[in-house]
Amino acid sequence: MRQAIIIGVCALVLVSCSGDPNENANKLFVEVQKLIEKAEKQNPEEKLQSLLAAEEKLKAIVAKYPAANLAVQLASGQSIGKISSKSVATATSGAAWAVCMRAPKRVCVLHQAVQVAESIEDKPKRAEAFGAIGEIQSKSGLAKEVAATLDQAVQLVPTIDEESKRGEALSSIAAAHAKAGRSSELLQLASSIKNDRIRVGVLASVAKAQAKAGLTKEASDTINQALRLTPSVGDFLPLALASIAEAQAIAGLTKEAAGTFDQALRIGGSADGYLVSIVEAQAHAALTRSAFDQAIKIAQSITDGLDRALALRYIVEAQAKAGNITDALQVFQFIDYRGLRDEKQKFAVDEERAIALLLIVDAYAKAGKIGDALNFAQSIPNQDNQFFRAYRAIALGTIAVAQTKAGLTKDTVSTFEEALRLAHSVGDNNYRSTALANIAEAQAQAGKIPEALSLSQAINNGYWRAYALWSIADALPKEK
Repeated sequence: MRQAIIIGVCALVLVSCSGDPNENANKLFVEVQKLIEKAEKQNPEEKLQSLLAAEEKLKAIVAKYPAANLAVQLASGQSIGKISSKSVATATSGAAWAVCMRAPKRVCVLHQAVQVAESIEDKPKRAEAFGAIGEIQSKSGLAKEVAATLDQAVQLVPTIDEESKRGEALSSIAAAHAKAGRSSELLQLASSIKNDRIRVGVLASVAKAQAKAGLTKEASDTINQALRLTPSVGDFLPLALASIAEAQAIAGLTKEAAGTFDQALRIGGSADGYLVSIVEAQAHAALTRSAFDQAIKIAQSITDGLDRALALRYIVEAQAKAGNITDALQVFQFIDYRGLRDEKQKFAVDEERAIALLLIVDAYAKAGKIGDALNFAQSIPNQDNQFFRAYRAIALGTIAVAQTKAGLTKDTVSTFEEALRLAHSVGDNNYRSTALANIAEAQAQAGKIPEALSLSQAINNGYWRAYALWSIADALPKEK
């Protein structure tokens, strides 16, 4: 009886029986300090375990003793000496990456990609990165991780004030959400966009993603939602119809797609800007041979030289990615200076030609036609221009992968070396980062995982570093 009374008193007067919260918090903090000191002398694997334990103890201080001075300081982000929740989390992340570098696996490389993506300032690009990472996590069977990544994407979108950028972000994460069976979230977010033109574009993107994920009925329903909005898009009707037609084609609604494309052409056929978008949608829809021929004819009819070059490049892109190299080469020949006198405009056409050449090189390399790929890579302008150097570097990386598959070890080494030399010579950080990220992807595809991981750390651009990491993860074997 006396013992029961004592227990009851202790339950009512917790501090007197369990000690002062400040004292208990201080004891835990001393343990944290010891773990951090210990970690400094340990190998990567042991260091990670010590830092994880330290992180848990810091969380325990806040959770168990919220009234303690240390808990208040930690919860508010303050440092106690050199220690804070953020500093320990950063150290833990660094230790985890060191362990991953020694024995890389998809899950840890993708975890690092997420952390890098979180630092991307441009919100639509951050959303795009989350979407790409989520797709790879999904096909890697990482259900818990993909859910967390897509949660971040969904939470990010409403914080984007500009509707056009919000629409861009939603479109970029459509594929990942469709594959994860979470398209309804995107449709709900799309309903917050007041501009019907932008909303139609988002719905078309979601429908395409649903169709590619095998969700045919859902894609059809989303297409119908988009069609119901078209009367209110005003002058942008041809663009809206083109995007819907592409979605219809991908969803297998071939007859409907052909009719929607015809309607888009009847309404917007006299404006170059509309025609570029219609050609782009037609090229990616890949309906029939006659539709492909029609797209070429429309592109060639565009009077503005830059718009015409862009439209033709879209067709080259679609054909090259489909492995139709002969058709891609045919269209490439039409990208010319016709109607252009200004040197700046001619240079812009050269840029479109360089992109088209890169796509053709990639198609040749994937087909194992290394000699042709090398010839066309050399055709990318060799001017003292950062854009061209970056694209030639990317082309060489693609070729090196093909050389690896062909067993041309010596050639692979020299091609990668030349690609890296060109990439590092690019002064503009964005172009250089683009080139390095693509070369890291190529290295990973060629089985050079340590080199690819090392190169990813040299990329000084959040989006492109994340790109390199998720591409490397995608090249790693799937864990059983």
